[in-house]
Amino acid sequence: MSKTGRGILLEVETRMDEERMMRVSELAGMKVKVTRDGYLSTSRGVVKDRDLKGCESEEFLEYVPSVINARRIEIRRGDRKIKTNTFVLTFNTPTPPQ
Repeated sequence: MSKTGRGILLEVETRMDEERMMRVSELAGMKVKVTRDGYLSTSRGVVKDRDLKGCESEEFLEYVPSVINARRIEIRRGDRKIKTNTFVLTFNTPTPPQ
């Protein structure tokens, strides 16, 4: 547990602990509001494969359940933007899936 500018940060080990904490409405006689931290509750990973050259970012969102954002890396050559076969994926879990 640590204090932040917005409140108190509690880290839990398991999904069951998280579910229990989300139901807490009072702590030490004080009313509290428990929320998930949008940044700390996510993770990122990079995927790169030549077969991904024809894919679009939206396909990751549609076909990979834990992906909440996908961004293709683009490079510049002169005044042209070139799409690469590399994507940065954001997952809705603290650690990326294997």
